[in-house]
Amino acid sequence: MINGLSLNGFNSLITNYNVELPFGTKAYPTIEAVAAEDGQKIDVQIPSAFPGTVKILTTAQDGTTKKEYLITFTVGALTDNTLTDIRLDGKTIVGFTPTKNNYTIELPLGTTVVPVLEYTSAYPEEH
Repeated sequence: MINGLSLNGFNSLITNYNVELPFGTKAYPTIEAVAAEDGQKIDVQIPSAFPGTVKILTTAQDGTTKKEYLITFTVGALTDNTLTDIRLDGKTIVGFTPTKNNYTIELPLGTTVVPVLEYTSAYPEEH
C-alpha cells in the first residue's frame, strides 16, 4: 500500500516495482505491507536518501523462508514551463502574461545594440 492505496499492478510473484512520484515530492509516501498469511513477519526498510529504493522483507512463519520486494521511487520531471516575467533591458515586456507564449517586439528604428533579454521561471530552484 502506498499512501493507503494498493500498489498499481501488484502481484506477489513480482518483486521489483518502479513508482514515479509527482514533481516536487521531497519525501517517501507512507508505505504499508500487508501479510498474506498469519504469522508472516514484514520489515519495511526505507532508506535515508530520497529518492531511492524501499526494501520490503517478508519472512514466513517458519522463520527461514524469506522474500524481498523492491520499490524504486523516482520523482517526475518538471513539465511546466511557466515564466513569471520576461524583461527586455531590465523592463517587463508590454503585455506579458504567464499564459501567453508568443511575443513580437519591435525595436526602434536605428537600434544597433541587441537588447538584453531575461526571464524569471516560476520554478527558479529547478534552473
